Amino acid sequence: MSYLSIQQVARLVESLYTIRDPEQVSVVQKELQALQRSEYGWTIAHELLQQESANCKFFGALTYTVNLNRADFADASVQTALLQIMDHLVALLTRADLAIVVRKLLSNISLIYVKSFRDWPNPVATVWYVIHLQRPVVREDLTHAVAPEALRETLSTASAAQIATLVLFCRILVEDVIKNERTSTDYSSEIHLAIHANVFPAAEPFLRAMLAALHSTGVVLATDSLECLHAWIQYICVAETESIARFDIYGLLLDLLTATVSQSDHDVSAKCLDVWTEVLETTPMVVNRKTDIKDRLQEVLFGPWGTSYLNYYAQEDDRDLLAQFSRLAIAFLELNVVRVSSELCNAEHDSRFEFLLHLTNYPGMPVVDEDISLQFIEFWSQLAECFIDDAELVHHALGGDAEKIARVNIKSVDLFSRVSVIYWGKIHLTGDTKTDEFYSYRRDVADLFDTIYPIVKFPLFQNLVDSVEQKTKPSDVEASLYLLNHMAANFGDASEEALRAVESIFSGGILSYVTAQNEPSLTAITIRFLSSIDFFYKHVLGVSHLPSILEFLFDSLLHSQSQLLTSKTIVTISSECRVSLVEYLPHFERLLVMVIDNVTVEGLIRERILNSYASIIQSMKNPQTQGQVLDKLLSLISNKAGVLISHFDPLMADYAVSLLSSVYEVGKGMLVPDEAEDFYTPQEQASVVEYWTADPLGIRAKVMAIVVQFSQDPHLSRSKEVTEKCCQILRVGLRETITGPFVFPNAALFDYIVGKFAITGPTSVPYLFGLFETIVNINFRQLSVIDVAPLVDCLFVDQQLSDPDLVDSCLLLFATMAEQQPMLVVGLPVFHAQVVPFVIDSLASHEKFVLRASSRFWCKLIVLRKGTRDDRSVVDGLFANEAFCQAFVTTFMTAFLGASRSNLDYYTEIVRVLLAKYPMPLKKWLLSCLEAKKVAGAEKFIGKLMVTRGQRRAVEVMKDFWLDINGLINYSKK
Repeated sequence: MSYLSIQQVARLVESLYTIRDPEQVSVVQKELQALQRSEYGWTIAHELLQQESANCKFFGALTYTVNLNRADFADASVQTALLQIMDHLVALLTRADLAIVVRKLLSNISLIYVKSFRDWPNPVATVWYVIHLQRPVVREDLTHAVAPEALRETLSTASAAQIATLVLFCRILVEDVIKNERTSTDYSSEIHLAIHANVFPAAEPFLRAMLAALHSTGVVLATDSLECLHAWIQYICVAETESIARFDIYGLLLDLLTATVSQSDHDVSAKCLDVWTEVLETTPMVVNRKTDIKDRLQEVLFGPWGTSYLNYYAQEDDRDLLAQFSRLAIAFLELNVVRVSSELCNAEHDSRFEFLLHLTNYPGMPVVDEDISLQFIEFWSQLAECFIDDAELVHHALGGDAEKIARVNIKSVDLFSRVSVIYWGKIHLTGDTKTDEFYSYRRDVADLFDTIYPIVKFPLFQNLVDSVEQKTKPSDVEASLYLLNHMAANFGDASEEALRAVESIFSGGILSYVTAQNEPSLTAITIRFLSSIDFFYKHVLGVSHLPSILEFLFDSLLHSQSQLLTSKTIVTISSECRVSLVEYLPHFERLLVMVIDNVTVEGLIRERILNSYASIIQSMKNPQTQGQVLDKLLSLISNKAGVLISHFDPLMADYAVSLLSSVYEVGKGMLVPDEAEDFYTPQEQASVVEYWTADPLGIRAKVMAIVVQFSQDPHLSRSKEVTEKCCQILRVGLRETITGPFVFPNAALFDYIVGKFAITGPTSVPYLFGLFETIVNINFRQLSVIDVAPLVDCLFVDQQLSDPDLVDSCLLLFATMAEQQPMLVVGLPVFHAQVVPFVIDSLASHEKFVLRASSRFWCKLIVLRKGTRDDRSVVDGLFANEAFCQAFVTTFMTAFLGASRSNLDYYTEIVRVLLAKYPMPLKKWLLSCLEAKKVAGAEKFIGKLMVTRGQRRAVEVMKDFWLDINGLINYSKK
């Protein structure tokens, strides 16, 4: 046989199951794998299956698999192996302890069929013929034809083991075909046609006979048979998708229906329903085409049998099978939702809708005790959408009969009202339901309420309002407010009845009730509800309740567990009702003192409250009053900051940053919400400009003093968080079109940048560059080279910028100058001597963000969209300079050819604009550079590049050249 005897091979196999040393196991595995793949592989497989050891038998079957996967199926050795496998199969049929070996042998037979189906038409008939006769197999058996009727007749004389083996083979066969299709589609259509023509006609009568005898075969075999049918249904779905084969499973489905209702064993019935679910979800058209099957299945599911089935598993408390039945019922109903909708008209179908409502209202808490109501959410949503979006189809199904249409509309309102009551009861919070899964369930229910609202209309909203007003118990109120919150958020401009309904909630004392209950979830949903009814605050009915609402929110901010949510709600109300809240500023002032003084208040809460306060101040439109209120507020912050800084504690650093952030939020709140011309009358605008130009109370000076106070403190000056917030404060008013308390002159901002740069740490410098860039981007028309040159000297010329973040910040500044007012950069005294070498060097960076900024600079500089004649003269002169061009192109091409694939686009964009602006000089520079580098194919590359004239094709030419130089392949062109 080989250099080892079969006994030695067997001992090696057995050692795999006894040795524990991983290294020894690895050695044995490699030796056995070598034997499996050797010229003796077929012999080893055959002889191992003749050993007594179960381990050897399985390894023998596995060795057949290894060799089959490597074999040429035209070779006679494969047919010989098949005959041997059949013999081994017959020998092992009665060995229940070797089921895993039998399965492996059947899988090998299946593999042979998949690889040679053209030469072996009917493996099912062959396998059955072999295992039924139980005699040595001859080659003629492989083509032995068995008529379907004859196969069915032989079942009566077959043993349970023989039948079980054929059931398993029929299942393995189609599962392997599906599995093979996922990895190879070379002949998928052909094999499906072959199975349809030869295999299915043999398998179908066998499967039907098994279904007919399902009640007498025993639970195990019955379950195996149904799993086999399940596999065939899945296969048929794939086959009909991938080929023109069309399988007639009408008879199978009729037999399955009979088998479903005739079972005394509920577990077998459950498996039947599993198969039905697969049929409806994967091949629904099969059922839709057969009205008699559909009608009978409807009678089974929604009639006495379905009720009995549900009751049985309800008593067994089997959630999985109850959910399975629901899934099947829903799949059936979704076959034709329009038809289901139209059937609401007929009283004869009322029992079915009652059945569905009963099923939806299955006892227990969703997610915790039952999953049925969760599955039905999608169905009820689809049904509701059918009444809304497909109303014409429903009317057509009713024959356009006005009376029937009216009846359906009335009954749909009643149906979905009852659905809403069921789900309202299901979303009540308890100790067991506060999980992510249950919260997701609640969101789905809320979406369902949104969907059914156009059908039930306002009574749906009113019923929830009534529940809140009744205050039966806190969980009822919480559930109703939860749904009201969700629905109100989508209202937009609410109707008069909606406004009055919401007003009745507050008139009924809901806020005092919630406060008295002191229940966190109830308080939280009340706060959310308050944030969703912005339409209410815009109406006179809502304005009258603002004092009590604010009092509730302020109290919640101090005492509840929902402080962040509360502060967000206060911001929402302040934004929507800033004008209406002016008279309530004293309420805010008391709160302001608390949130500023109390260091334990979370920073985000403090910032939100100050933003809300400032937005109300801004709405006054009286600059004198604004100035007085801001003076008090900034003095309060400044005094607190002074105390903090004079007695600095490192543990208070976050509080310090929060105070600065609060000033920034005040600045945001003071921004004009619209264009000044739209927000102010001409007289108001003139008054505002006059006041803030004079700034008699020195508000801008106070803001700047706070910024400088934090910026220069030795404990905080090098903090990047402090620098960031200071820059945000100074930047907040830059886009204002009218002067205001946070609009600073450019000179003051430049002075701050220079002063701050001298005392800050390197990690803070990018924020100073960012402030400088924003000033240039917005106020470029007000700036000249004389204005910006000192800052450039300070931030750039006097520094050695090597940190990538600083390089990026500087490049972005220069790019913005080149884009908005090129003279600001090309007119700098240091442009040629220092700026140009700096931006050339940046092309060699390996940092993506630096390359992005460098590419932007060069593109803006070359295109020069906003440049004057003088600006263009400077840039043209630059690209006419031989020394510059040599340095630029050499650095550029060296960096480009050595760049990573993900960074190529930054270089190609520069080449495109150069081709458009300086095509002939570029050709000369590139040729000189590439010849100096002795790059092969340079002239051909340059020729292709010049033809593109800077169009998109240039990118492809550049990338192909990069691939060639780096020895890579462009697979997209293969």
